Amino acid sequence: MKKYIFSEEEKQEIRICRERIPDRKAERRLQALELRAEGKRNKEISDITGFHVQYITILVSRYKTQGLESITENHYPGSRRFFPTPESER
Repeated sequence: MKKYIFSEEEKQEIRICRERIPDRKAERRLQALELRAEGKRNKEISDITGFHVQYITILVSRYKTQGLESITENHYPGSRRFFPTPESER
């Protein structure tokens, strides 16, 4: 089992990003990371955030390998419907 250790810079980066991000789902993911960085166990984080224990492990692993962008990006960007604009009606 690989145990990830968070540096003070990483903790600060997560905390700042969590305060500034408008997306509530991304904020919850950052909350889980922040709690893990504070030393909480996955079960405790699961009780607080509602995430599955295994998902917390995946989040931490993804953060450590791919960075903060992989946690904060929106994987499902809303509707892709075509709404006509005046330019497209010509």
